[in-house]
Amino acid sequence: ASVRAELDEHATELAARLHMIQRIDPEIRFDAASLHQMTAEQAAGKVEVFWYLLWSDMGDLREEHRLAQGWYERQPWRWRNGPVPRRQRLARPLPYALFPKGMQRTVYGTYLMYMVAYDAIAKACGPPQIGKVDEEAARAAWNASPFPSHPAHGLAPEAMDAWVADRLLNGMYPASFRRDPAHPGKRVLVLDWDDCLPFTHGRLGATHRLYLPDLKVVCGEADGALTLESITLRYRTKTGPEAPFTVVPGDAWWPRALVVLRGQLVLQGELESHLARTHLVAEYLQVAFARIRAKHASFGDSAVFRIMEPFLEGADTVNAVGDLLILGSEGAIAASTPLTAESIGHRMLRELGALDWRGFRPRARENTVAADRFTDAANTFWDAVVAFLDAELPDGAVTPDHIRWIDREVQAASVDVRPLHDAPDAVWWDTNEVAKHTVGKAMSRLQTAADLRQLCAFAIYHTTFLHSWVNDGQWADGGDPFGAPMGSARRVDDRHYAGFADWQADVMKYVDAGYQRLVIYALTNFDAGYVMFDDVKPLVPPAFIDTVRQLGPPFVNTDYGHAPPDDFRLDVRHIRSRVNS
Repeated sequence: ASVRAELDEHATELAARLHMIQRIDPEIRFDAASLHQMTAEQAAGKVEVFWYLLWSDMGDLREEHRLAQGWYERQPWRWRNGPVPRRQRLARPLPYALFPKGMQRTVYGTYLMYMVAYDAIAKACGPPQIGKVDEEAARAAWNASPFPSHPAHGLAPEAMDAWVADRLLNGMYPASFRRDPAHPGKRVLVLDWDDCLPFTHGRLGATHRLYLPDLKVVCGEADGALTLESITLRYRTKTGPEAPFTVVPGDAWWPRALVVLRGQLVLQGELESHLARTHLVAEYLQVAFARIRAKHASFGDSAVFRIMEPFLEGADTVNAVGDLLILGSEGAIAASTPLTAESIGHRMLRELGALDWRGFRPRARENTVAADRFTDAANTFWDAVVAFLDAELPDGAVTPDHIRWIDREVQAASVDVRPLHDAPDAVWWDTNEVAKHTVGKAMSRLQTAADLRQLCAFAIYHTTFLHSWVNDGQWADGGDPFGAPMGSARRVDDRHYAGFADWQADVMKYVDAGYQRLVIYALTNFDAGYVMFDDVKPLVPPAFIDTVRQLGPPFVNTDYGHAPPDDFRLDVRHIRSRVNS
């Protein structure tokens, strides 16, 4: 009765969400009347993916929750690396990506349907006791969790150096290197967090503080691969930055510096590569196209809309989930770094403001080293997308009205974020993906059909290939939280630890480490919405499926379900069709 009363009270909100479901997939028949007939058991079954592994008191829903557990264990899960551990106890709800494949009409429609039920239960019965997790219980759960072994575990020091250097090229954050007169001929990576101030301090209590130092990484080259030569760290206090200090291979603190660097590659990968360059690019273009269609109904029948809709659809929905799961005040980043939700948002918008479709193409092969698989794959994919659009969106399929409408909305969507970016006064090894000049007040103007094709190529590249590379590379970079904490509770120069193992064991709380590991594991094993076997409406154009299928080296085409290549993101069957996780 209380659930139904809450449903009645929030009928307007529920109706809006139900409308979104049916807009995404008209075949979903889940109207308000049927929702009102939902029993508590049925509602609990729909929300248990959020609560099943939660360390919380279900209160009045305990029996219904028990029934939901049985439902959960009977579902035919499809995970690439095996099932998510069922008994892992968490401090926060599970991500929506854990929805069982067999129950989905569409990823986004089903997500919204679940959220309707989740809200009803939460409002009627109260939220779970988030954050009241005993650290010792979290430690025990961590030690008992049957997660797969991380590829960086057990590496010898020399092998670890090579592993980290390779992740700089091929990880979820393919680094943008600078030239530095102080290090002639070297590639230099700078990770500066001053623009994210103010930080929060003391999040872990009086005896702990989370640190996020600025980093300067100097890399050399040997035998076609990168080598790590030094890491300079600059910590800050509430009153300002400290003097920087440099650590080199062989120093006692070098393994600690690698841990900090690995964690910052995860953080920068999430904020720039993953969220800003793929999720936010998709959302603001999705919003732009939706506004045009609302004003001009004929735009929905245009070639450019039919081509682009599948690559943009659902970005707003999945980003709303990310606000709670990753970015908000209770999200993974705010919980395990000194960054506030506001500073996280500012950082992402700064990165978004630096992007422009005009002149964009992936970093050039001649500006990198032989071990750089990302650059080779990115250029191969980009060239294929350009050829696809040349064939499917010729000049005759684009009207002056289309160009004018899209230009106006893209300008409106970008004008608020462009001033946030101050083009760094740096000399880059490659300028294809970074601002070549001072950033203007808005994105470049679209004037021709060729401009529109370039904008579409920019969008498709980021929402398909780049998102697949970044999202599915999260486990290799962030699936080892104690080896790659986004924020460290211990400084590299902390002299209170006798050895590296003792220091590393204290860089992160088990509660936050468990959350980071499970979220990343779930998102990287989410099997839905691929180009080659797309099951999310609207479906991608058949011509684009053929384009992806015919990609040549370095891509391969294996039968799904068989062992993928060493880097599964080079398998065309693992390229996602949109930002769905």
